[in-house]
Amino acid sequence: MGWLTVVSTLAGTLVGVGSTLLVDRARFSRDQRQQWQQARREVYVDFLTEVSRTYESLWALGLGEYLGDQPRAAAARQILRTGEIYQARQRLVIVASWPVIEACEATFSDLKLVRDVLGAGNELGSPEFVEANKAFRSARERFLEAIRKDLGIDEPAGNRSQLPSSMSAGSV
Repeated sequence: MGWLTVVSTLAGTLVGVGSTLLVDRARFSRDQRQQWQQARREVYVDFLTEVSRTYESLWALGLGEYLGDQPRAAAARQILRTGEIYQARQRLVIVASWPVIEACEATFSDLKLVRDVLGAGNELGSPEFVEANKAFRSARERFLEAIRKDLGIDEPAGNRSQLPSSMSAGSV
């Protein structure tokens, strides 16, 4: 076996090992990105679920559907305390990008405004509620847009204004 054969064998081995290491590194990086994206997606869904649950409970309060002898303002505050919205918000702040955090905070702030307006005794059709509700829905839509951008999700095919009626302004 000549020195040329030994050098060729070593060079081939180095190329093979090097390419395997590069492929493994690329696969590892891709897997980490996917796991991180999945973790963020789960946190975002948890927060959105809590926002929806809280909003629906506040809506029920606006309809007069709350139990107990406590004043309406106390019942409104209790709605936010009994759920997991504060915990879900803290988990989101840990993993989200700044644009998502800012949109989350705006959504949360406007949800508390809805709580305060309903807690003050305003009805669902009152100008105060209509204004607070509009601000909340707008902030929530900006939050959804920030999430889509953060996760690299393209807009669904077709026009978003043609969502099913069950997903329109009457529901969260």
